Formats: sequence, C-alpha cells, structure tokens
Amino acid sequence: MKDTQGGAVLVMVVDDQLNAEREENSRKKIYERWFAQVSEFHRGKWTFDVHYCATLDAVARIEVSAGQPFLAVVDMVLDGAAWSPKCVNQLDQKLLDERWPLLLVSARFDSNEAIERANRLLGKGSDLAPFQFLTWSSISRAVDGVEQSEVAFIIGALLGRARGQDLRFSKGSDEAIEILHITDPHFGKATWDVGSLISLRLARQKFGLNMADFLAITGDIADQGNPTQYKLAKEYFVALVHNRVVTGVETGIARDRVFVCPGNHDFSRPVALSANISASAPYEVKPSILNGNEWMRNFAWKAYLDFEADVTEHSVDWILNPGYRLNTRFLSSGLVVLELNVERYEIDSYQVGVSEEDLRRTINAAVTAVSAVRRKSECLLVLAHRHESNIWLGLSQMIQNNLMGLAGEGPLVFVCGHEHSADVVPSLRDKALFVRGVPPSPGPVLPEQVLPMVNCIRFNRSEGRVKGVEVHQFHQHATDWQVSAHGPRSYGYSSGKWRAEGD
Repeated sequence: MKDTQGGAVLVMVVDDQLNAEREENSRKKIYERWFAQVSEFHRGKWTFDVHYCATLDAVARIEVSAGQPFLAVVDMVLDGAAWSPKCVNQLDQKLLDERWPLLLVSARFDSNEAIERANRLLGKGSDLAPFQFLTWSSISRAVDGVEQSEVAFIIGALLGRARGQDLRFSKGSDEAIEILHITDPHFGKATWDVGSLISLRLARQKFGLNMADFLAITGDIADQGNPTQYKLAKEYFVALVHNRVVTGVETGIARDRVFVCPGNHDFSRPVALSANISASAPYEVKPSILNGNEWMRNFAWKAYLDFEADVTEHSVDWILNPGYRLNTRFLSSGLVVLELNVERYEIDSYQVGVSEEDLRRTINAAVTAVSAVRRKSECLLVLAHRHESNIWLGLSQMIQNNLMGLAGEGPLVFVCGHEHSADVVPSLRDKALFVRGVPPSPGPVLPEQVLPMVNCIRFNRSEGRVKGVEVHQFHQHATDWQVSAHGPRSYGYSSGKWRAEGD
C-alpha cells in the first residue's frame, strides 16, 4: 500500500457506457468535466483521484491506500457486453464487503434492473456505507452549468457521512497514532492544575511524543457527578488543546477526537433522588412514575450527558446504562473504538439497579457489533471504567471473558481505571494488553488527595495496521511531570499475540 496525500479521495467510477458515444460526448468526458467542477467546489478541503472502470477487471485493479478516504460512483444498470449478472453480483459483493460509500447513478431508476439491484445493495448494506441516489440528468445539467453547487454538495454530504474514514485525519500509513489517556480525575476532589500542562508537554517531548491525536477518558470524571465539577473537567480538557498536549481545532477541543465512558462516580445519586422525592414526605423516596430505569437516564445521568455533549461529537449514538458505543470513524486507519457504560447502581427498593443479565446482554451485543465491522485485523481499543476491580470482581470478569474472544480477530487493547492501587502499570493477560491509569494510593478507598497521572499511548503502525504499542506514564509532581520510574513499556503484536519487548 502507498501513502496518499491527506484529504485526497479515491473515486471509483463504474459505468459500462464510459466510451459508448463519440469521444467528446462520452460519459467519461462528462464525468471528467463534472469532477473538475466538484474539485473546484471543494477546493482547499479535498482533492479527487478518479479512476474509471468499464469492466470488473478494472475494478479489481483498484487499491485503496491505508487511511485513504474513498467513494464509488456506480451506474445502477450495468447491461453492457462485459457485465454478466455474475459480474454485477461480484461487484456488488465487493462494494458491500469493503464498505464503499455509494453514489448510485442511473438514467432510469424505474427500470426493473435498477430496482432489483437497489434492493440487493441496500437490503444487505452495511451501517458503515452511506449511499445517495443521483440521476444521470442531474450530472449532465451540472456540467452545463445548472445546479452545479447543489450536485457538488451531494458529494460532500455523502463523504461527510462515511463512517470508517475520517477525511480530516491525514496520518501516513506508517505513522504512529498517539492517545492521551486520563482516568479517575475526580474533579471536585483531586487537583488537576491547568498551569502544569506546559510542563506536561515538555516532559512528553523529551520522549519524542507529539501532540496526542486522541483523548481517551475512562470514567470517574466528576467526584460527585454534579455540574460544577463537570465544568472544571471541561476547562481542563480544553486547556489540553490550548497547551498543545492534544490536537485541537481553532475553536478548542476537537470533539470527534475524544473517546469517553463514565465511571461509578459520574451519575449523581443526590440529583436522582431529589427529582423523585415525595412532597408530603421530603425524605421518603416514592416509586418512580417513569418506566424501568428511565428516571436514572433523565436525572442521575443528566450532568454527565451534558458534559459529554460538550466534549464529544458522537454522544448522540450513546445507548444509556447499560450500553455501548462503537466508533468506526477511524477504521481505515486501523483503529476501532468501543466505549462501554456498564456501571451498576441501586439506590433503594424502588430503584432497581442494573442486573447481571442486562450487563451480559449489552456486552454480547457489543461483541457482535465489533465482529461485524472488523475486516482487516484492525486494533480494537476498549474503554470501560472497570476492566479490573477487586470490589466488583464479577463485573470485571464478565467484561473480560466476553470481550477476550475478539483478540482472535486482531489486536485488543483495554484502557481502564477505577481501582486505586499500586498496580496501575500496563500488563498482558492472555491475548490482550491492559493499560491502567489510576494513581496509586494508600488504603482501599479513594484517598484524600489524588495526584494526577496520565498515560501516553503510542500505537506504532505499518501499512495502516497496529504492530506495537508504547505506554509512557507521567505523574504530576510539585514542579513538573515525571515519567514513571519503570520508564516507557513497549509491546509488539504478531501472530495474534502481544509480547512485552525484551521478553
């Protein structure tokens, strides 16, 4: 695979009539003039590398580079001599298997061939592959100067919906991807000093670490789950961008680069209870008038959800407790992210907590969803607050046992928090790599003061696939940030297993 210029979109045009008319009026010439208009419309944002395929053999020669965005423009009625029904079926299967975003073009969408093929494509279509119908006359009119911008906008809208390929993420296929991992900051109790972030950036630079591409937050963000504490959290995370620790945008935090899951401190018991107190008996909790655990969603999680909506772009996909969120935006860069919300709660007899069956059902659904999208041994990054916990041993074992099977389909990395103990260093277990991030502390419970610690995780890649991981742990001290006494830990991935380098 070759590296591609950031922002260049590979376009595959499949049409059996590319050269059917006179050369100057051929469909290929019309497509060329149309894409010249589209390129001008999207100048400074994307360029288009267009390949024209009149046969299935030409389609087979198209190769997508790692990390390259792509789009297929497909004639819906392929009935030329080179296109037998078998060839059309093979093309459609390729489009589905490789999850090409589709611009489906036809001069006659009412034909039986077009209707049958649309049903076949869209009936089996992937959730990763958006599609758009466009009449051939719309393209012809655009070339003649009618509704040019409207038709060019369709291309942009289609690409913008193409999950699995982020058009603004322009890493070369052999460049590392860096993630800053923060867990259990307990804003409102612990002291996370914005003024120390310059020294964190300088400490990272000593080890050749650039601005992190992503920010991963694994729960216990606010100590008591209240809005004031989440305000402190947001200010700190925005400061990470302003101090060039994490990549951002002109307006601040890059919301599509933040992955997050909640912890057991992130839902507010007081808020939930106050919304459900009987007026006649102020301290008596009344039966909820909402179905099931909707009261938790509407009240106890509200401050967290408001915070999440401020710092992430993909919060609308969140399935509330218990639930999971699968982020495939960076699939073409070799990375799939699974965020889990499997926190348990039970306040009194009226408000039943999440059952083990609820949790198991959610985790099983997440496993199924991940298996459906991984095709080329992409690395699965799992965020969950409690991957390991002596207190909630059953929950952590359930998470591990159900997800561990995914290690057979590619690299598996867990990032987690919750357990405040000295055992926070990365470790290997079976075929998975666990990256912990909670500062060590005396005693079995949250200490009076939590000294900040962050993990800097570098995913080393070759041809767009993760081949190794380096973990740098930095602890905040009185005047600066210092790397863990153990130094960076490195792990290589090959033959379906992680191995600590040096073993």
